[in-house]
Amino acid sequence: MSTGLKAALYGNFGIKAMLQLGNIDIYSGDQPLSADAPIQGDWLARIYDYANQNNGLQVTVNQFGQLAKDGTWTVQGISTGTAGWWRWTQYQGDGGSVSVTAPRIDGLVGESLILSDVTITPGSMKDINIFSMQFWED
Repeated sequence: MSTGLKAALYGNFGIKAMLQLGNIDIYSGDQPLSADAPIQGDWLARIYDYANQNNGLQVTVNQFGQLAKDGTWTVQGISTGTAGWWRWTQYQGDGGSVSVTAPRIDGLVGESLILSDVTITPGSMKDINIFSMQFWED
């Protein structure tokens, strides 16, 4: 796969186009086996870009060809628990049930989404240190 095609898939023609301005919610427990599966675990937090909070999260393609956060993303705690995994959905959300049509991505906290502390409490605010994703190896 060419670098240009990879950039297009991450950028205006693919993942970025589908999930730009979406939401990332953080849950406790184990990540589902597939992003098509329903949510499992407790809803602990939502990630916001407070400079752009009415319009959702923004992403960019970084110098390494990875999809990365654009702006200052902050985790806002909703309930108490240990962050285990996250789900990224379009801005309006998708209800969290089984779906083979809803565009979404799941990931583990500590891999593509790095927090300085994985303990979440209601009202807590934590900056996202790193968020970057790469879906294939060269």
